[in-house]
Amino acid sequence: MPNLSVLLLLLPLVAGDGQAQRRRPVSPPANRSIVILFVGNSLTAVNDLPGMVCRMAAQTGKALLCDSVVAGGFSLDDHLATGTAARRIAEGRWNIVALQQGPSALPESRDSLRASAAEFATIIRASRATPALYAVWPWESRSFDFPAVAESYRLATEDVGGLLFPAGQAWTEAWKRDRLLPLYGPDLFHPSATGTYLAALVIYRQIFGSIPIDLVGSDVANAVAMTALPIGESKLIILRKAAEDACGGPAGPPFSDPFAQSEGESLATN
Repeated sequence: MPNLSVLLLLLPLVAGDGQAQRRRPVSPPANRSIVILFVGNSLTAVNDLPGMVCRMAAQTGKALLCDSVVAGGFSLDDHLATGTAARRIAEGRWNIVALQQGPSALPESRDSLRASAAEFATIIRASRATPALYAVWPWESRSFDFPAVAESYRLATEDVGGLLFPAGQAWTEAWKRDRLLPLYGPDLFHPSATGTYLAALVIYRQIFGSIPIDLVGSDVANAVAMTALPIGESKLIILRKAAEDACGGPAGPPFSDPFAQSEGESLATN
């Protein structure tokens, strides 16, 4: 594991019904960090997606700090109503704020997602951060909704001119290669640790531009997931390829903060 000037240890995150939970970020390392806030519900909290993303970064020598405001069953409109997420965003220390609600495949849910994302985007940009949409997946029993879920989040991302983290699309890409990959958890809605690991690969790819081969090693993957994933390296290679395909290819431009002090400065290169 590469040496970092600070070890990115994150406090455990537990999703609670009706009350937003949050994680306190650790102090930034000496080199400039990207700081990301996740706003969502248990689809973000289960298996600690923010923690996985930050541990991936730490394993590959990237400076990334992760924080979150989550509440079980919350939509983005619920987060707007409580005001907790808006207050955290207004603290102004973020580079990216990732927004997530349920699948949002139905027309009324899509409308709600788009309206709430637009309202959040105004708050996010006022705090000099970039909005992102963390696109999830439907219940297994409604697998026919995968395209509609992807379209809802694509439209919301387009509305706000933000980043897209297409996790649900990566799931479908992975199943094209191996339909038996265990991406759902026991309730067939929340992700398994493997499903969350794939989602974290997608976010890593979108922030840093490519996924290093280190992240498909079993020892590294298990350390990132903080559990023994029930798949071997051949399946981890499938996850990496699925994440790349969902994001448009194995390599793309890393995140470049439009609010960076130096014009055109890319934080992801640190």
